[in-house]
Amino acid sequence: MKESRPTKKESWIKRFLFDKPLAKFVFFIVVYIILIIILENTAENFKIRIPITIVHVILATYLILVMTYVIRHSMTKLVSSRHSKELIIYYVVFLIGIIIILSTILNLIELSRTGYITYGTCSDHFNPLMVTQDTQRSHSFFYFTTMLFTTLGSGDICPMGTAKAFSMITAIIGHVLSVILVALIINNHFKLKEE
Repeated sequence: MKESRPTKKESWIKRFLFDKPLAKFVFFIVVYIILIIILENTAENFKIRIPITIVHVILATYLILVMTYVIRHSMTKLVSSRHSKELIIYYVVFLIGIIIILSTILNLIELSRTGYITYGTCSDHFNPLMVTQDTQRSHSFFYFTTMLFTTLGSGDICPMGTAKAFSMITAIIGHVLSVILVALIINNHFKLKEE
């Protein structure tokens, strides 16, 4: 059975999404960092915060698509012994993408008023009113998610409400992915020595 050729519209979409994904990824990281700075300085202004969060969700969706595409089309290259450097580069890009996705989810948790992160004291008691009333509330979502994901945990920010459960899941995901990376790199190293 013959495969159908992509239409002009399909090939344009595929080129837009997947041509030079690393270059686009770097561009989107810069845009994301600019948005984080704007978000942290205008966190109380919902007229600005909601569009920024929408852009975060779009970026996170794009990152999921690119990572899925790269992993699906490059898995054999990534686990071969001749491409250890590519494996590390893709893994770092993958980690940054996952951290961006998770920090966007944390932002959405706060916007939904089911949880938040704070520089104040931690408590097991959560009330949705606390989201707007806590004067020490933090909007350092990317920083907090990176600390959790790398399992460093500096202890300066405390999750409240749903953010607490999300924090545990983020730390577990970070730990599991780190173990997988080390296993792949060691495996590639021994394959290279054998050849």
